[in-house]
Amino acid sequence: MKKLIFVLMLLLCQNLFCQDSIYKKNGEVIAAKVLEISDSEVKFKKAENLNGPTYGELKSGLICIKFENGTIDTIKNKIEIKPEVVAPKISAQPVIQKQSLMYARNDNDLFMAIEFLPPSDTRAKLMHEYALMKMYKRNQYLANGLGMGVGFVVPVVATSVVIRDLFSVNGSGNSFVGRNGLTIIVAGALVGAAIRITGQVLAKVNKNKRLNARRNIIRMYDELK
Repeated sequence: MKKLIFVLMLLLCQNLFCQDSIYKKNGEVIAAKVLEISDSEVKFKKAENLNGPTYGELKSGLICIKFENGTIDTIKNKIEIKPEVVAPKISAQPVIQKQSLMYARNDNDLFMAIEFLPPSDTRAKLMHEYALMKMYKRNQYLANGLGMGVGFVVPVVATSVVIRDLFSVNGSGNSFVGRNGLTIIVAGALVGAAIRITGQVLAKVNKNKRLNARRNIIRMYDELK
């Protein structure tokens, strides 16, 4: 039994340490088996699936590579590659290209994908579209929040004014508010509804603009393939 436990621990330790580690600038560490290091790219297989597909990472997004024998290869120079001069590479094994931003789960994923691109006019345009998208998103939530909030407060205030006048100690019901109490309440309700509707319309307009900016980002990013 002791020999069996020793053999199992030996196999486990071998799986843990017989791998390379790729350190990215965003803090991510990839456990992998490095296959090839070119001037601009590192190709590897993930440690948990050595028989799976081959992945590629640009060296511009890496800090260093620690090999299973303990040596460390530091990525010293950031190599800039203009998308328009990149030629398609033919490999004997399939290489997974960067996925479309259509599958990005949130805005931060979009920003990280754009941030890792080499400086170019297209990258600057992507950053501009991203800034517009964030602005439209803020305007969307602001219009919706203010519209709903103010739209509910106005009729409540109008009703409170009428009730306060009618039931005040000195109130006789003959004041302007008392005589026109129903009109004031109805007017407050109508104004509140108009404000809510306006807020929803503005929120919808900004949402459409935000989605259009997101589509532009995805289209321009995918054209870099």
